[in-house]
Amino acid sequence: MKRRCEEIAPTTAYERDAPLAHGGGRAGSRSAAARNRAGEPLQSAADSTMHQAPKAKPATRPAASAAPAWADPPRWATRLLAGGALAGIALGSVSTWVHYRVTSSHGAYTSFCNVNATINCDTVVTSPHGLLLGVPVSVWAVGFYLVLLGLALRAGAGASQRRDRARADTLAWALAGSSFSAYLAAISILVLKAVCLLCAGLYAVSLLALGAAWAQASPVGEAIRRVLERWNAVRRRPLLATAVAGTAVGVLALSGWLGAQTRLTREQVFRSSPQFYDWYTNRPIIDTPIDGGYAQGPQDAPIRLVEFSDFECPHCAQAHMTLKDLLPRYRDRVRFTYHHYPLSSDCNPSMQQRGHEHACRAAVAADCAAQAGRFAPYANLLFANQGALDDASLVSYAEQTDLDVAVFEQCMRSPAPLERISQDVQLAARLGIHSTPTFFLNNRRIEGNLTFQNWLFAFAVELDKG
Repeated sequence: MKRRCEEIAPTTAYERDAPLAHGGGRAGSRSAAARNRAGEPLQSAADSTMHQAPKAKPATRPAASAAPAWADPPRWATRLLAGGALAGIALGSVSTWVHYRVTSSHGAYTSFCNVNATINCDTVVTSPHGLLLGVPVSVWAVGFYLVLLGLALRAGAGASQRRDRARADTLAWALAGSSFSAYLAAISILVLKAVCLLCAGLYAVSLLALGAAWAQASPVGEAIRRVLERWNAVRRRPLLATAVAGTAVGVLALSGWLGAQTRLTREQVFRSSPQFYDWYTNRPIIDTPIDGGYAQGPQDAPIRLVEFSDFECPHCAQAHMTLKDLLPRYRDRVRFTYHHYPLSSDCNPSMQQRGHEHACRAAVAADCAAQAGRFAPYANLLFANQGALDDASLVSYAEQTDLDVAVFEQCMRSPAPLERISQDVQLAARLGIHSTPTFFLNNRRIEGNLTFQNWLFAFAVELDKG
């Protein structure tokens, strides 16, 4: 790297005294001609000057904050970083489009990246983990990669000191992004039991960006030192530190405010989403019995949610994951009742073909778990493992939920569970149900799943009857 001369060559004594070298001698010194007449050896003015003791000048201390400039980063690292940022912007934009299509269609739209119950973008983007401070995570991703693109361009051009700071900032930004991506990937795999292809693409891009930022910031030790220096600078500036702390408090306060959306009014719902408000309030109202099924919550709760579902239905699994996070927010204000409606002719006479091969046996197993008071944890396992609903797996889930396996297997062989399932199927026929999931929220019929946000809106409308 070619640096400017003033950065690598300190001022010498010769250069400091240049006026003496180029001007005449000092007062009292003789001219060259006079010395020649006296028989003294003739020397140049410059040589004469160099024999004189120069006046001492105070040494100039280098600025404490000045740091050696790094070598130029490899061009491929900067290009890879910029390309990764552009890819992240594109993936985040498509994911945002999918999010809003899914959430605005009230279950009618299925995204192109749904392969099965496990590889399913809809499950991920419509879950509570698909939002951060009420905004889709994909929108935050677009903003993140826009900033990363700006840092990458700044780190590849401009004055050396500014480039060095940008490279340190880029590494810190990429580290933060990849860490958050790792957190989201863990949530997706361990909690949601589903993978979004678009999200996986964003995770891969974040790792690519981290690798490029790492290469661009080489030597990394110097980059880390500069990152720590920037953080220490923040701590040394009370105003800036106060601003950072205030921002953190504001984010926490905003999170608490968003959590209070369970107290929304009808008017607020209408202002927030007039399209959903009109759609929901025009749902057909059907008198729905609240007896039977597997219920939780007080009988006099202001919200009564009845579901007809199938353990082998992918959309039912999405709805289950959403409600599992939603219902605890309302505690004693909601009574939830689950009814079986397997989409298989094995136990559902309204079906013309077998359809879901394991749906009836899964329903029988869930009924047996319910008789032992373990319906909820057992249903969680069924929905989370829709690809493994054979009899051996059903017994394994009984062991995992601490059921007496011998009693469970005996129940599976008895006719009682099928009789109870038949009662649910007959009730569904009277209510005109033909698909799953189908809900009745205070008798309002909802076919298909809603997003987490729209469930909040629907519950708010039901709670605010004024």
